[in-house]
Parts: sequence; structure tokens; C-alpha cells
Amino acid sequence: MYIQLEDTLADASFNFDDLDNLHALENIFSAGFSGDHLVRCSKKVLLILEENRNRFGSRTQRVIEKLKALSFQGMAPDFLRGVMSKIYINHTVSTVTKLDDGWRVPLNIFYDNSLVVRPLLLCEDLTDAEVLEYAAKHYVLVNKIRGCKISVRLEGGGGSCITDRLDYILRAQRDFVLCITDSDKLSPSDNLDDTAGKCANLIKSSNWVARYLPTPGRELENLIPWRFIDQALNVDCTRRWEVIKRLCNIAGSSVADYIDIKEGVRNRWVLEMPDGSPNRMYWEAIIDLLKEKDPQLQALLDKCNHSSKDACECYVFPNVAKRTADQVLGWLKINTPHKSAESLERRLDDDWVNIGREIFDFCCGDDKIRL
Repeated sequence: MYIQLEDTLADASFNFDDLDNLHALENIFSAGFSGDHLVRCSKKVLLILEENRNRFGSRTQRVIEKLKALSFQGMAPDFLRGVMSKIYINHTVSTVTKLDDGWRVPLNIFYDNSLVVRPLLLCEDLTDAEVLEYAAKHYVLVNKIRGCKISVRLEGGGGSCITDRLDYILRAQRDFVLCITDSDKLSPSDNLDDTAGKCANLIKSSNWVARYLPTPGRELENLIPWRFIDQALNVDCTRRWEVIKRLCNIAGSSVADYIDIKEGVRNRWVLEMPDGSPNRMYWEAIIDLLKEKDPQLQALLDKCNHSSKDACECYVFPNVAKRTADQVLGWLKINTPHKSAESLERRLDDDWVNIGREIFDFCCGDDKIRL
């Protein structure tokens, strides 16, 4: 994370003779040295650190040297000035408080060095977290960011059990956590589903260093750039994927955010939605448009007489593969981030790059310093 030492550390009230203060600063600077976090301060604080550098160990002294070098470069680069998940370290406060661009955190919580480990990216399963880490790497590459990197630990929360895991993390206050889940929204006007809503409310009611993000569309698979899926899918899935792309191009770009890529969209699933509900009206409009443009699909849907969505075999959009994200992750792993980033189409893949920025903001770290 971006850790900013506030100017209170340069005030007369800050006691460099206090071993606890020195220990907390050593822990913070050690995280900057190893690249687990990105540590910055003003010239005012840097001057005081310089005056007291002999009180610190060799790692902290190397970080102070780096900060001094950065101070000669002037204003921070745009990508750092825009970070919205900063930690402001202040020795005069006793509790964590939320700010518009992050959190003000007491220095004394860093007496415990376990809090300077890399931040945690918590998703519903580990595959989701691994895939999303690539979005952050691609954000760094697309924006030609130099001098810092993604520094993150990944964890899967066990599907809907993620709410229990998140609740425990927030209560324990041992990890800085970014939680990302599927929104499971069925249309643009739909609300977050129960799991996503609970995660959002847990973080909203907590003052701890934690953020929640739902996927902008229905699920992670809807966020993955199409060119990644094109190259990642097994041969037996490719035909169905081509049908989905063709139908999305007919229906309009927004529908790609709300189809079920893993299971498909069945006609009866739409018909079982409540009459007049925004979700049903959205999908009925999509189906009417597709039927108008695709006579073969119209014939299939018009004769649909299945009694339930589970029994229905009349697909508006076919299913691709239940493990689509796993196939994409496999493709990402056998290619370098530079290589996979070449497949991005900036205008079409803005959501992918944007969520990558959110992850970067929360999980940025300095390049590791060498003694």
C-alpha cells in the first residue's frame, strides 16, 4: 500500500528517544525496503529522519537515502498522486479513521510487525484472485508505470462463505484487505446479490483499512477481455463462444456484462422472473431483438414449452464452460504479462484496466532495495 508519513512526525511532540516509536518506524521502513509497501514522506519529515538516521538500522537508512533521491525529482508522478487507498501515518491519533483517499492510522499499530506484510486480496475463490492480479499487472504495463510494482497476498474466501472470512479479518484487524466479489447482477438496474451486499455492508460499517469492490458486471468471467477467452478456451468450447460473441454484437455491448458465460442463459430462466420486474423487462427486450435478427433462434424460443428453468434446453445464449476462468488463468500463466497485455483493446477492455487500477491503488509496493 501507499504509506505516507504525515508531518506530525517532524513536530517537537514526536520523541525519537522513544524505542516504541523507533521500532514502529523501523517496521514501516522495512516494508518499504522489501517492497511490500510503498513508503513516502514530505521534505519536512525527511529532514528529521536524516537528522536521526543513526538511530536506525541499515535497511531504514537505505530507504531514507531513496526518499532523499526521490525528493530531488520533485512532484510525485501522476499515477501516485491519484492513488485513492493511502495510509497516512500519524503519531497523535489513537484510532483508524476513514478519509476520502484512504485512512489515517496511528503509528503505534505498527509496533507489531505483522501489520506490515503485503495487503490481502480476498475473492470468492483463489482462481478469481489470481486472475484479478493480472488485471493489476496489465494496468501497470498499459500505463508504463516504473519504480513500483504489485505487492499482494491472494486468498479465496470459499464462495458465499467469504462473508464469514471477511468479518473475521475486519474484527481481528491483522490484515489490510481489498475484497472483490461477483456482483451477480442480472441486469444494469439490478442490485448486488446477498453475498456482495453483505461484503459491502461489512466494510462500510468498519473503520479498518479495507475496501470492497463488486465486479462491474455479473461475474468475473464477464470482466475478462474477449481476446483472452479467444486464446484460452479449449477447442470444444470455441464454437459456443463464437455464438455468444455474435449474439452480443447483435444485442448490444451491455448484454455481455450480464450473460452467464459458465451456465448459459435459458429462455425459461427469463420467463420465471417476476412479471414487470426490471430484470425481466431487460431480458425480454434483448430476446425480442435477437429473435428479430436471428430466425433460427426465434424458432427455437417460440416452441419452448419446458416447465422449469432447470429442464429448459432452449438457450438464448449458450454456455461456454464452467471453468472458463481456470482456462483463462492457465493461458495467462504460460504467457508473460507483457505478452498477454498485447491482446488488450483499450476501449473495449476499460473495465479490466480500471479494476486493475483499483487493485494497484490498494496493493502497490516499491521496487525492492538492495543493501
